[in-house]
Amino acid sequence: MTHPHDDVREHAADHGRRGPLRAAVRLALAATLVAALGALVLGVPGGERGHHRGVETGAAPGAALKGLPRLTSRTYPWPGAAPAPQPPAAPARGATDIGFSPGFDILYQPEAELHRDLAAMRALGMRRLRVDLSWAFVERQRGRYDWSANDRVFGAARAAGLQVLAVVGYAPSWATSSAGTPDAAGFADFVSAAARRYGPTVAAWEIWNEPNLERFWDAPDPEGYARLVAAAAPRLAALDPAAAVVVGSLAPAVDARDGSQISPETFLRRFYAALPRPLPRGLFDAVSVHPYSYPALPAGDEEWNTFARLPEIREVMVQAGDSRSRVWLTEYGAPTGTSDRAVSTGLQSRMLVEAVREARRLPFVSALYLYSYRDAGSSPGDPEANFGVVRADGGAKPALAALRRALR
Repeated sequence: MTHPHDDVREHAADHGRRGPLRAAVRLALAATLVAALGALVLGVPGGERGHHRGVETGAAPGAALKGLPRLTSRTYPWPGAAPAPQPPAAPARGATDIGFSPGFDILYQPEAELHRDLAAMRALGMRRLRVDLSWAFVERQRGRYDWSANDRVFGAARAAGLQVLAVVGYAPSWATSSAGTPDAAGFADFVSAAARRYGPTVAAWEIWNEPNLERFWDAPDPEGYARLVAAAAPRLAALDPAAAVVVGSLAPAVDARDGSQISPETFLRRFYAALPRPLPRGLFDAVSVHPYSYPALPAGDEEWNTFARLPEIREVMVQAGDSRSRVWLTEYGAPTGTSDRAVSTGLQSRMLVEAVREARRLPFVSALYLYSYRDAGSSPGDPEANFGVVRADGGAKPALAALRRALR
């Protein structure tokens, strides 16, 4: 599931506590990168592993946001992909687009509830929806695809006027080495198949989810992740040049001695260092971060507060020569309930509203996705089930009305 995995209070204990390019440029880039990065891609080992963790589960500001005008008439290759009504005009330049990241459960949500939730998100003023596109689920057997779950949700999102950010990741066992490294060439093939199927529907592609945690990448490996991006991003540029490509998807973390997690700053430095120099222009459009801060507010000054560290993360990008890419915040939220990780419903409201304000204040941030809309379960003691702004039964938490006021 796409949600936080480490309590920020544990982090405190550990610590002591592009603008979008023209399609022609990106198409040309595809050919040059394949040649320049071929050696890196071919170096990824193949093989099997016994399990794959994680399968349980922007762009330039304002009017330049990629994907926003993409709901146009054309021939669609899958059922349910008929054109949706045009969304309203993009926000004014410098604004931040807001959406929801509802987690993996949306793929199996009952039909009527799915359509109600998406319509409610749109009525709230949301423009974006982040949805997992699991390689492990879609291509359980090599060359055999089951797109049905994503067809349904992508079609419903389109009908609701929401722009889809597809999170492509989670390798099947047949495409994973014994060391837990996903096969980059196989991943690029899967991404190509996904882009051919969903190009008219997907406004942005996010490559993997939280690769700096062992839960989603058995042994976090920035260099291996760079090979994955090098293999997949040029394919996306060639097959879906109008869509944004987003990399990183970095979770709150510290540099663990056992290598089980890597901080966003360290991961990014190593990731950039593994790419060709000078940095290929247009390889991707944004770097995504999951700046969970609970129980602290986004603007807090705690050392471990990932939201407050966003300027430091941005500085890593600039120092690497990547001042063009934007920053997308593709998950942010806080759990209510009775667990020791929970916050009060009032504090949840304050955190989400402040996240919207802080994201709009930071000039390098172009998108914010809130995790989540609906609680994943009804047990108040399960923190992972209580990130929604509405309960599992659909009843509103105070955060819903607070967000409505903030978005107006």
